[in-house]
Order: sequence, then C-alpha cells, then structure tokens
Amino acid sequence: MEFNGGQLFTYFSNDRSSSYLSLYTSEYSNSDEKFIFYSNIINSKVLEGTTKEQIYENWNKTFEKNGVFEDGCLPYEIEFNGIRKNQLRKFTQYDVSVKGNEGTIFNRFAEILRRNNISDKNNAYNKIFNLFLCKIVDEEERDQNDFMWFQWRECESAEDVLSRLSDLYKKGMEKYLKLEISDFTDSDLNKALNQDENNELIINMFRKLRLYKNNEFAFNEVINDRTFYENAQVVKEVVKLLEIYQIKYSSKHQFLGDFFEKLLSIGVKQEAGQFFTPLPIANFIINSIPVESIINKKINYGEDEYLPYIIDYACGSGHFLTESMHRVDKCLKNSFKSLKTVPQKNNFEKWIKDYSWTNEFIYGIELDYRLAKTTKVACFLNGDGEANIFYANGLDNFNSKNYYKRLKYNEGNE
Repeated sequence: MEFNGGQLFTYFSNDRSSSYLSLYTSEYSNSDEKFIFYSNIINSKVLEGTTKEQIYENWNKTFEKNGVFEDGCLPYEIEFNGIRKNQLRKFTQYDVSVKGNEGTIFNRFAEILRRNNISDKNNAYNKIFNLFLCKIVDEEERDQNDFMWFQWRECESAEDVLSRLSDLYKKGMEKYLKLEISDFTDSDLNKALNQDENNELIINMFRKLRLYKNNEFAFNEVINDRTFYENAQVVKEVVKLLEIYQIKYSSKHQFLGDFFEKLLSIGVKQEAGQFFTPLPIANFIINSIPVESIINKKINYGEDEYLPYIIDYACGSGHFLTESMHRVDKCLKNSFKSLKTVPQKNNFEKWIKDYSWTNEFIYGIELDYRLAKTTKVACFLNGDGEANIFYANGLDNFNSKNYYKRLKYNEGNE
C-alpha cells in the first residue's frame, strides 16, 4: 500500500463503484484489556486513473482516520464527525523512525514536499514546526471528549481550517514565547462590527487579507486565490498526516528525540556565527556536572527549593536544556530518601509529576524567535514542555521587559 497502492487499489481499479476505500487493522491491548483498531479511509472522489499505479500516483496521500467503526457509526454509513482528543494515538518508534522506511512520518513529510514541488526546504520545515506548535496548543486546550481544532474534516473549506490554525498559532506564540502576533481573529472582527450580518462582505475581505498572503503556513509564496489554494493543499496533507497523533508527552522517548533531530538538521539552517552543539557533546557536558552532589548539598542545608537552577543564554535548538532536564529528572526521582524536611517532601510530590519542576528551574533565552519556537516544540516532544523559553537577548540587563520570573530583576530583590 505504501509504495504502489497494493491490493486495495487493485480492487478499486477493477471495480470503480466504491465510494470509499478503507484500510483496517486491530490489536488486543493487554494493559487496557480491550481491542484497539485503526482505520485509514480514502474518498474515491480524489482517485483518478485507470491502473493501480496511475491511481496511486494521482492520489493526494491523505486519509480520514475515523468514520467507520467508532461509536455511533451505523453499518454501511461513513460518518466523518472528526477526531476527539481521547482518540489521539501516541507515536510509535515505527511512526517516527529515521531509517528510511517510506511509511514513517519524516519520509511522508519529504514525499509531500517533493510531490508539491516545494523547493525551499528550510522554509518548509519551519512551517512544519509552526504546525507542531498549533497542535501542542490544541492538545492543551481541549478536554478529552472535545473535537480537536487541529484537523481537516472532509467537508471543511481551506479558509475555515487555516483560520483555526492561525488562532492556535497566535495563542501559542503569546503563551509560550510571550510574543504577541499582529493578527485578529474572525471573532475579533465580529465584535468590532457588532455582529451586523450586513457586514459579511467586509468579513470576507478581512479573511482574504489575513489568509491570502504569506502567512505562518505558507509553504509556497501566497499572493492570490490560486496560490492560496495550491498552498492550502500542502497544509492539508501535513495536517492530515499529524492530526491523529499525540504531540504532547509527559516523559521522554528517545525515538521522538531522534525524530526531532532529523527534522532540525534539515529544517533549521545554521547561518554564519550560529552553531548547534551536537547532542552527544551536550550530553557529555551535562553529565560532567555534579548535579546529584548539588542536589544533596542543598537538601542537607535544608533548602526547600533544592533543585539546581539551569539557564542557557543562547539556547539555539535546545540541546543543553533537554539533556539537562533529563539528567535532573533522574536525580529528582532518586532524591526522596534523602529529604530532610516536610517542605522538601511536599515539593517533591509537586515536582515529580510530568516534569512540572521545570517551570521553576529551567530557563532558555534565544534571540532568534524561530529557534525559540523550535526549542519550545523540542521541550514538548521530550516530555518537559513546562520549561521557560524566552524570545530575548541573553546579553540584556536583568530589568529587560522581555524577562520575567527568576530572570527579572526587581528593586530590593537581589
């Protein structure tokens, strides 16, 4: 199926009466004591050609993930209601393997860019990082039974989906980097116009101004209707690829780190004067620091905040931060038997869950906002998204308006 359409497209090329094609598999989960199923559904309207190979070549490689076997779906009726948060799947090592399998996420990215003739790879992977940020915001904001905003339903227009993505991106930049994007939502405009139905023409003009330009998701240059819809097709394929997966994790998975490094090596061009410390070297340096000894000394001195504060003044792609967080988290888990005071034990109980300690002790500063954004995505993929990442100058004064929390100098507070 991944290479030429397989049996499924052979069947369809011989009998074109099917409205939908579906790939289905299931497995029994011993931990959950239930069957878990996966289905990829293709609308035959997008399949053109006479032979299996032609159909596969013309296919846009996008699936609907739900619509056949979910609760409420009737036999022989396809219902694309959308993906809820509790239906998201965790990445497996197979999904994000960096070793050449055509079915992996990384190679699917490359295939989408190649098929759509995207030549500027650095720009393209920066846009993919923007979509990762949208996905993270969406997972944080939705309840388990909510429908996800980060998805592209079969019946939705490009304008509707890209408006939602723009809203998520704006929220993410403001929430994680304290960087306000000069943009207004449809809701903002409606409020300004007092929701007058006669202003529909103005609203449509506003949406074109907002979306029919080079935006946060412009894989190709967008200048008019035609280029907008051509670019929207690329965005759709990337969204369809990612929409079913969970991006935000509470623990580190090495294969996700490897996957992100592969994206980073292609997606972020190191300009003159920029050097990203390779992970093995960052790991060696972090492991040379006596973290456990520092923690034990602070515990013995009776300090309630007994973890070390870590700051990287030019965090780049975040290698030192993610490696140091992994090291400190290991030491934290081993510290309980050494704790002396009730406040120390209370803090341990608070910190031990989902890397929550990083919100107090980890600080990264980066002057390139694209790298600051990339570092934040890296933290989420490594399970430690609570770390503080600043879009700021690491050589600035501590009373800088771009600093806050522990980095912010206050009069009378050393």
